[in-house]
Amino acid sequence: MQLVVQSLIPASPLPVSFPVKVTFEPLPTEPVCNGYPFSGPPPLSAPAGWSGAEAAPVCGSTQDVCTQLQVVINKLNILDSMTQLIQRQAVPFAYLLGTPSVGLIGAGDIAAQGILGCSVTITAQPPGHGQTADNPKRAIPKLGAIQFKTVDGFTDERQLHYAQQLVLDAPPLSTALHYTLAPGVTATITPLLREF
Repeated sequence: MQLVVQSLIPASPLPVSFPVKVTFEPLPTEPVCNGYPFSGPPPLSAPAGWSGAEAAPVCGSTQDVCTQLQVVINKLNILDSMTQLIQRQAVPFAYLLGTPSVGLIGAGDIAAQGILGCSVTITAQPPGHGQTADNPKRAIPKLGAIQFKTVDGFTDERQLHYAQQLVLDAPPLSTALHYTLAPGVTATITPLLREF
Protein backbone atom coordinates (compact mmCIF):
# COMPACT_ATOMS: atom_id res chain seq x y z
CA MET A 1 0.00 0.00 0.00
CA GLN A 2 1.05 3.55 -0.55
CA LEU A 3 -0.13 6.67 1.22
CA VAL A 4 -1.48 9.35 -1.12
CA VAL A 5 -1.91 12.88 0.28
CA GLN A 6 -3.43 15.46 -1.97
CA SER A 7 -4.34 19.08 -1.36
CA LEU A 8 -8.00 20.03 -1.59
CA ILE A 9 -6.98 23.50 -2.76
CA PRO A 10 -5.63 23.42 -6.33
CA ALA A 11 -2.00 24.45 -6.96
CA SER A 12 -1.20 24.60 -3.26
CA PRO A 13 2.02 23.08 -1.93
CA LEU A 14 2.06 20.55 0.90
CA PRO A 15 2.32 20.61 3.85
CA VAL A 16 0.09 23.50 4.87
CA SER A 17 -2.56 23.86 7.55
CA PHE A 18 -5.80 23.34 5.65
CA PRO A 19 -7.94 20.28 4.86
CA VAL A 20 -6.26 17.52 2.92
CA LYS A 21 -7.56 14.27 1.52
CA VAL A 22 -5.75 11.13 2.67
CA THR A 23 -6.37 7.83 0.90
CA PHE A 24 -4.69 4.46 0.74
CA GLU A 25 -4.39 2.96 -2.69
CA PRO A 26 -2.95 -0.40 -3.71
CA LEU A 27 0.35 -0.32 -5.53
CA PRO A 28 0.14 -1.46 -9.15
CA THR A 29 1.58 -4.83 -8.08
CA GLU A 30 -0.99 -5.33 -5.26
CA PRO A 31 -4.50 -6.76 -5.68
CA VAL A 32 -7.54 -4.80 -4.52
CA CYS A 33 -9.58 -6.06 -1.55
CA ASN A 34 -11.54 -8.79 -3.34
CA GLY A 35 -10.16 -12.10 -2.12
CA TYR A 36 -6.94 -12.55 -4.11
CA PRO A 37 -4.27 -14.59 -2.32
CA PHE A 38 -2.30 -12.59 0.19
CA SER A 39 1.00 -13.61 1.70
CA GLY A 40 0.88 -12.53 5.31
CA PRO A 41 3.80 -12.12 7.66
CA PRO A 42 5.73 -15.22 8.69
CA PRO A 43 4.32 -17.06 11.71
CA LEU A 44 5.70 -15.96 15.07
CA SER A 45 7.14 -18.43 17.52
CA ALA A 46 6.30 -18.18 21.21
CA PRO A 47 9.02 -16.88 23.54
CA ALA A 48 10.93 -19.41 25.61
CA GLY A 49 8.95 -20.49 28.65
CA TRP A 50 5.64 -19.27 27.21
CA SER A 51 2.85 -21.62 28.24
CA GLY A 52 0.94 -21.36 25.01
CA ALA A 53 -1.19 -18.53 23.80
CA GLU A 54 -4.49 -18.39 22.03
CA ALA A 55 -3.90 -18.53 18.31
CA ALA A 56 -4.52 -15.27 16.50
CA PRO A 57 -6.71 -15.39 13.40
CA VAL A 58 -4.67 -16.12 10.28
CA CYS A 59 -5.28 -13.84 7.34
CA GLY A 60 -4.19 -15.71 4.21
CA SER A 61 -5.92 -13.45 1.70
CA THR A 62 -7.04 -9.88 1.37
CA GLN A 63 -10.61 -11.16 1.80
CA ASP A 64 -9.60 -12.55 5.22
CA VAL A 65 -8.25 -9.12 6.13
CA CYS A 66 -11.47 -7.48 4.91
CA THR A 67 -13.55 -9.95 6.95
CA GLN A 68 -11.56 -9.24 10.11
CA LEU A 69 -11.84 -5.48 9.51
CA GLN A 70 -15.62 -5.84 9.20
CA VAL A 71 -15.71 -7.59 12.60
CA VAL A 72 -13.78 -4.68 14.12
CA ILE A 73 -16.09 -2.14 12.43
CA ASN A 74 -19.19 -3.93 13.78
CA LYS A 75 -17.80 -3.88 17.31
CA LEU A 76 -16.91 -0.18 17.01
CA ASN A 77 -20.47 0.61 15.83
CA ILE A 78 -21.93 -1.15 18.88
CA LEU A 79 -19.52 0.71 21.16
CA ASP A 80 -20.48 4.02 19.51
CA SER A 81 -24.21 3.45 20.01
CA MET A 82 -23.72 2.48 23.67
CA THR A 83 -21.52 5.51 24.31
CA GLN A 84 -24.15 7.81 22.77
CA LEU A 85 -26.88 6.30 24.97
CA ILE A 86 -24.81 6.75 28.12
CA GLN A 87 -23.92 10.32 27.15
CA ARG A 88 -27.51 11.26 26.37
CA GLN A 89 -28.81 9.87 29.67
CA ALA A 90 -25.99 10.69 32.09
CA VAL A 91 -24.52 13.94 30.73
CA PRO A 92 -27.06 15.35 28.27
CA PHE A 93 -26.39 18.55 26.36
CA ALA A 94 -30.06 18.97 25.37
CA TYR A 95 -33.49 17.40 25.75
CA LEU A 96 -36.72 17.03 23.80
CA LEU A 97 -40.10 18.07 25.17
CA GLY A 98 -42.53 15.21 25.62
CA THR A 99 -46.32 15.39 25.56
CA PRO A 100 -47.61 17.80 28.23
CA SER A 101 -50.20 16.62 30.74
CA VAL A 102 -52.45 19.62 31.44
CA GLY A 103 -54.95 20.45 34.18
CA LEU A 104 -53.41 18.12 36.77
CA ILE A 105 -54.71 18.28 40.35
CA GLY A 106 -54.20 16.10 43.42
CA ALA A 107 -51.85 13.17 42.86
CA GLY A 108 -51.15 10.76 40.05
CA ASP A 109 -48.63 9.10 37.75
CA ILE A 110 -47.47 9.95 34.22
CA ALA A 111 -45.91 7.04 32.32
CA ALA A 112 -42.60 8.06 30.78
CA GLN A 113 -39.48 6.13 29.80
CA GLY A 114 -36.16 7.54 28.64
CA ILE A 115 -36.77 10.75 30.58
CA LEU A 116 -34.21 13.18 31.95
CA GLY A 117 -36.73 14.99 34.13
CA CYS A 118 -39.79 17.18 33.69
CA SER A 119 -40.92 20.75 33.35
CA VAL A 120 -43.68 21.81 35.76
CA THR A 121 -45.84 24.88 35.18
CA ILE A 122 -48.20 25.89 37.98
CA THR A 123 -51.32 27.24 36.26
CA ALA A 124 -53.39 27.92 39.41
CA GLN A 125 -52.74 28.15 43.13
CA PRO A 126 -54.94 29.05 46.09
CA PRO A 127 -55.23 32.73 46.92
CA GLY A 128 -53.12 33.85 49.86
CA HIS A 129 -50.53 31.07 49.39
CA GLY A 130 -47.27 32.37 50.93
CA GLN A 131 -44.37 33.49 48.81
CA THR A 132 -41.05 35.22 49.18
CA ALA A 133 -40.13 38.63 47.78
CA ASP A 134 -37.40 36.95 45.66
CA ASN A 135 -37.38 37.08 41.89
CA PRO A 136 -38.64 34.58 40.87
CA LYS A 137 -41.03 34.32 43.79
CA ARG A 138 -40.67 31.14 45.87
CA ALA A 139 -43.92 29.65 47.18
CA ILE A 140 -43.97 28.73 50.86
CA PRO A 141 -45.04 26.08 51.75
CA LYS A 142 -44.36 23.88 48.73
CA LEU A 143 -46.93 23.75 45.93
CA GLY A 144 -46.35 20.05 45.44
CA ALA A 145 -43.69 17.46 44.73
CA ILE A 146 -42.38 15.21 41.96
CA GLN A 147 -41.00 11.71 42.46
CA PHE A 148 -39.60 9.40 39.80
CA LYS A 149 -40.73 5.78 39.85
CA THR A 150 -39.39 2.41 38.81
CA VAL A 151 -41.11 -0.95 39.22
CA ASP A 152 -39.34 -1.20 42.59
CA GLY A 153 -40.45 2.10 44.13
CA PHE A 154 -40.08 5.88 44.35
CA THR A 155 -37.13 8.28 44.48
CA ASP A 156 -36.96 11.01 47.11
CA GLU A 157 -39.38 13.85 46.39
CA ARG A 158 -38.38 17.03 44.56
CA GLN A 159 -40.39 19.89 46.02
CA LEU A 160 -42.17 22.39 43.78
CA HIS A 161 -41.79 26.02 44.88
CA TYR A 162 -41.86 27.99 41.61
CA ALA A 163 -44.50 28.84 39.00
CA GLN A 164 -42.18 27.37 36.32
CA GLN A 165 -39.73 24.74 37.51
CA LEU A 166 -37.43 22.15 35.93
CA VAL A 167 -36.96 18.88 37.79
CA LEU A 168 -33.87 17.11 36.41
CA ASP A 169 -31.72 14.05 37.10
CA ALA A 170 -34.35 11.35 36.68
CA PRO A 171 -32.85 7.90 37.26
CA PRO A 172 -32.24 6.15 33.91
CA LEU A 173 -34.54 3.26 34.83
CA SER A 174 -37.54 5.49 35.60
CA THR A 175 -40.79 4.23 34.11
CA ALA A 176 -43.07 6.99 35.42
CA LEU A 177 -43.14 10.23 37.34
CA HIS A 178 -45.44 10.68 40.32
CA TYR A 179 -46.83 14.10 41.17
CA THR A 180 -48.49 15.32 44.35
CA LEU A 181 -50.05 18.79 44.27
CA ALA A 182 -51.30 20.80 47.24
CA PRO A 183 -55.05 21.48 47.47
CA GLY A 184 -56.08 24.25 45.05
CA VAL A 185 -52.97 23.83 42.87
CA THR A 186 -53.31 23.01 39.15
CA ALA A 187 -50.28 22.18 37.01
CA THR A 188 -49.04 21.19 33.57
CA ILE A 189 -46.23 18.62 33.59
CA THR A 190 -44.12 17.98 30.48
CA PRO A 191 -41.60 15.10 30.47
CA LEU A 192 -38.11 16.00 29.24
CA LEU A 193 -36.95 13.21 26.93
CA ARG A 194 -33.38 12.31 26.01
CA GLU A 195 -32.37 12.84 22.39
CA PHE A 196 -32.25 9.84 20.10
